[in-house]
Amino acid sequence: MTVKYYAILTNQGAARLANATMLGSKLNLTQMAVGDANGVLPTPDPAQTKLN
Repeated sequence: MTVKYYAILTNQGAARLANATMLGSKLNLTQMAVGDANGVLPTPDPAQTKLN
């Protein structure tokens, strides 16, 4: 069975995670976006800042 859904970390998220790791602090994930791209299969892009 093929995978239909998965999550990616955005560039901004990766930078915040790296900073928290470096400082030894906790990173609180407070937002997550989910969409269906209006029926068009999107190509996930870590540079995205919002859903298309």
